[in-house]
Amino acid sequence: MSTSLGSVVSSFGRYADRGANFIFGTGSNTVGRSIRTAVKARNRFGNSDSFVSAVAKGFAHGVKKDNAQLAKMGFVQKTWQTLRSIPGDMAAGFKGGKGLGKIGKFFKPLGKTLPFAGNILWIAGSLPNIIERTKDEGIIGCLKETGKTIIKMGSFALGSALGAAFGGVGGFFGGAILSGITDSIMGEGYKDKKDRLAKEAEEAQKAQLAQSTNPFSTFNTVV
Repeated sequence: MSTSLGSVVSSFGRYADRGANFIFGTGSNTVGRSIRTAVKARNRFGNSDSFVSAVAKGFAHGVKKDNAQLAKMGFVQKTWQTLRSIPGDMAAGFKGGKGLGKIGKFFKPLGKTLPFAGNILWIAGSLPNIIERTKDEGIIGCLKETGKTIIKMGSFALGSALGAAFGGVGGFFGGAILSGITDSIMGEGYKDKKDRLAKEAEEAQKAQLAQSTNPFSTFNTVV
């Protein structure tokens, strides 16, 4: 019994680590690069694979590659190593560049921080909704709103990876489109909805009060 429980816990931890790296870390970038490589190979060499098949193969290869990297070090360690390597990479880029190219190579390593920085901003923007729902509904409300946030972030990561088939710009638009669709399905955040309903109720009350204090409101003014 203990062995099977330990196996379940171990499997859960492994998949949670992979999911965290895909959504919050560099996993979606790794998968996106593999998809882009597969699509470019198809176009260059005229493979018989369809575009969808090339994307599927690239996705599978990217996931396998990311899992192999995570087997050596977990999400937290990998993220920390990535962030810690940036200053050295920037210095090396500046030293190895020529002319104005030094500037581009100096700032290029900052691209590694984009997934992490973007998710930090996303979480910060979602905190008011999570806090408000937690105050109103307790831990269950907290879990529900946190789950909505993670699903929305995951949809952006997935869209970004799939959109990479069309290049860097495609990755951005792919993430924006899929997260927008998810957002429209799941609805607005808890605090945003609560504030909107409160404002609508206040405006309706003001309109009703204005009508009740108007002595001519009960008369038919149509001539």
